[in-house]
Parts: sequence; structure tokens; C-alpha cells
Amino acid sequence: KEIISAYRIEAIVDPVDSARFPTKAKRPGYSKLSTTKWEQNTGIAQRNWQEGIQACIQADLSAY
Repeated sequence: KEIISAYRIEAIVDPVDSARFPTKAKRPGYSKLSTTKWEQNTGIAQRNWQEGIQACIQADLSAY
């Protein structure tokens, strides 16, 4: 939804439960990666995913 919105595309996106796509690997219901060690070791703070999408879209659009 976020990518479609960033490109200003009008489309309906219906959510689908992950149970409809069974896999052999068991997946947690919620998982989040910590960037604390990365930030402590590099001094670089990770931007949030929405800002990352916006940056990618802007780079893509400026290529044309």
C-alpha cells in the first residue's frame, strides 16, 4: 500500500492472511530486528521504512 501510494497510483490492495501461503518454515507472528548494534558501531541511525520507500521512489523517478 505504501509503495502504491508513494507513486500516486490509485489501486485497491486487499490484505491477505499469511495462513493462505503455507511454508515449511515456522514464522513468528511478529518479529522486529533491532538496529541498536549497527547504530552503536557505525554511528549511522537507520531511517524508518516509510522514509526509505520515499527515497527509493524519488531516486527511481529522477532516473527518467
